[in-house]
Amino acid sequence: MTESSLSFTFVEGVGYQAEKMVSGDYALHLERKRSGFLKIFQRSTSTGAYAECNVPGNVRYSSEVVDYVFGHGVYPMYIRIISESEVVTGSIREVEV
Repeated sequence: MTESSLSFTFVEGVGYQAEKMVSGDYALHLERKRSGFLKIFQRSTSTGAYAECNVPGNVRYSSEVVDYVFGHGVYPMYIRIISESEVVTGSIREVEV
């Protein structure tokens, strides 16, 4: 698996946001300052609007630590991750194809 760090920036009215292109299923690991919502959006094109993904309830409203494996079925996929709480550290480990 290839691991890369995520860089989150604060977007007023949205939360803390990071974007990444993934080439396979991935494990997402976030350590946040407090609990709160987590949303993931996807798009299958390099430009255009994102659509919100279905995220399990225990991940969508999670504690300070998020550690979950995601699969989108079609790759490459462009993802946007939004956290209500500030992200101290974040990384993605992608499955190598």
